[in-house]
Amino acid sequence: MSLVVPISYRPVSIVLCITTSRRSLRMASDTVSYCRKKIINYKECGHFWGTKYIHCHGDHPDTTDDNKQCWESRPRKQRNAGTTIETTDKEGGYCSRDCRAEYSGWHCCQCGRAVLASEVHRNAENNLVHLEGDVEHEFCEDCSVGLWV
Repeated sequence: MSLVVPISYRPVSIVLCITTSRRSLRMASDTVSYCRKKIINYKECGHFWGTKYIHCHGDHPDTTDDNKQCWESRPRKQRNAGTTIETTDKEGGYCSRDCRAEYSGWHCCQCGRAVLASEVHRNAENNLVHLEGDVEHEFCEDCSVGLWV
């Protein structure tokens, strides 16, 4: 007993082979590599730390300016795909002493009280303060950053 395959199925397999070949050619042309961009923020306060460009191992030198230029040569719609956002723990994850006090609290040098982050706000001059009764106590160089018991 022999199995007879209708002739109408044969062209389908040929079309699939052609489609696969075209897909392979298209994928090969998409493999142009570009440098990548990393936007780095502080882990705790979330403020901007800096930008780094990661070398693509292409034909240009591995310098910040050349890597940036390579990233910028990427088609505009593809730039987001070549950009990642990361965080850093440098300097404790805070961009400044004020940020550390704002997000983690401090010991006030005026009243000696531990000020929780939830009690902190900024006044009209954008200084960190907490209220002790009706009086604003401003965070200053004499205050100790961080809370401990």
